[in-house]
Amino acid sequence: MSDKQKLPASLLAPQVDPGRLGFDDTSEVEPLDDTIGQERAVEALDFGLQMKSPGFNMFVSGPVGTGKGTLVRQMVKRLAQTAPAPSDWCYVHNFQDASRPTCLSFPAGQGASFKREMSTFIDGLRRDIPAAFEGKKYLDAKAKIIEETEGKKKALFHDLTALCHQRGFGFEETPVGFGLVPLKDDRPMTEKEMEALSEQVQQELTEKRQSLESDLREFHVRRTGGRAGAASPRPPDRR
Repeated sequence: MSDKQKLPASLLAPQVDPGRLGFDDTSEVEPLDDTIGQERAVEALDFGLQMKSPGFNMFVSGPVGTGKGTLVRQMVKRLAQTAPAPSDWCYVHNFQDASRPTCLSFPAGQGASFKREMSTFIDGLRRDIPAAFEGKKYLDAKAKIIEETEGKKKALFHDLTALCHQRGFGFEETPVGFGLVPLKDDRPMTEKEMEALSEQVQQELTEKRQSLESDLREFHVRRTGGRAGAASPRPPDRR
């Protein structure tokens, strides 16, 4: 390389006269409100921000430190200054499907008011509901329902017992429900007495019991309006 092609380092450094800049330091300079060399990116972001239809999203990619986030925030901020205030969105519990909350839309600023009112309402329910179940009116109504239910239960049991006695069986309550047991001299037969019966007599008793069980189910449905088989009698274990 000849000496004519050599340049000193002083000639390679830019020379700037501070007096021509118009400010003492960079704190006096307004931030650049534009993006240099990213016209297509700006147009794409502007197009996406103007999209009103649901289901559209924007994805911004690029090397770290290139100002992606800054550009997006600037453009969104400018749009927010001129666009109408968006609605407030509140999500409440969906009692039909807990995994899909119900979304409610409110005019801007009313979402927080709705939240406060709901919190007050829930606090009131937590206080008032337990108190309602302790009041005299509720306790009296509860006692009346229990009394009426017990009366109906006793009447039904009496009628079922009478029906069974007419057919030669006892109707008695067991730990697993109600049971039928053959009667002898107006008393329940013991297991030993049952085993002493001939096979033919035992078979006849079994058939009578099955017929009676069917009639009892129909009787129970007529009296209570319940489902057939809801209180199916079964032979008690008399061992």
